[in-house]
Amino acid sequence: MTSFKAAYKLELRSPGRTFRNRGFRPSHSFVQQFIQLLRAQFNQADEANVRDILNTLRTVDWDAALQRIAFNAGAGVWVWGPQIGTDDTAEAVDDHALGVPIEHGAGAGEMDFAATVINAIAVVGNDVRCDITRTFTNNSGNTITVKEVGLTSYSGVYNFLCIRDLPSPTYEVPNGGVLTLTYRIYTTN
Repeated sequence: MTSFKAAYKLELRSPGRTFRNRGFRPSHSFVQQFIQLLRAQFNQADEANVRDILNTLRTVDWDAALQRIAFNAGAGVWVWGPQIGTDDTAEAVDDHALGVPIEHGAGAGEMDFAATVINAIAVVGNDVRCDITRTFTNNSGNTITVKEVGLTSYSGVYNFLCIRDLPSPTYEVPNGGVLTLTYRIYTTN
């Protein structure tokens, strides 16, 4: 039986400290909007009542030239692509955004968002996978605790949360620390 899945990995590099990498962990939280966006693509039709990250119901307009599922956010773009946050509210299928997303910048509670990298498709045994990676650097002057991660799509007009996870344990990113988030989307037989 073929399965469609996601997994995520966090890697922390800290100045003067050890490297922390716990490997890929299963993602347990595709949210409703992700399936709605896929349905619009599969059906080649508008999809109504898709909740965006502002908690507003939108219609994904299939006929619009820019309607798509995109995760390849550029440097400094924090409202879509791989995201990190500080909320630890339990994941739910109806989540529409990270609870408390970390914004791009060097101020209190902010981190520098690098450009997202979408890796080539890889076939490994019975898995077909694509990794989506982004690096975040803490230049805020203080430690930031990352309690949630997610993957948010840009549709050309609106942003829609697709996956949200709570890493355990959380990640304490010290000033000067670099956190790398990789989401792996894959099928397996």
